[in-house]
Amino acid sequence: MKTNSIVVCEGDQTGQELLEEALRVLEPNVLGFDVDLIRFDLSLERRRATNNQVVHDAAAAMVETGLGLKAATITPTEIGSVGSPNGSCAKVSTAR
Repeated sequence: MKTNSIVVCEGDQTGQELLEEALRVLEPNVLGFDVDLIRFDLSLERRRATNNQVVHDAAAAMVETGLGLKAATITPTEIGSVGSPNGSCAKVSTAR
């Protein structure tokens, strides 16, 4: 991946809205250069649909680029559910 790449882990509801506002400072007219935003949908719906594979893919991309931003996500309370991506991202990124 390019050195000017940042992994963006999108979230749910208000967390996603806040992330979009934060990303405004990474626009080329603010920075003065282009940044490649590599986006991953970490919404609860997508994590369930991929059995958390999207979380592992996002974490691996963060390790590769060295940079990542993550929005707040919904943590399900059901036993055996996909859980929070926070722990999964940390495990994958520290394992490399």
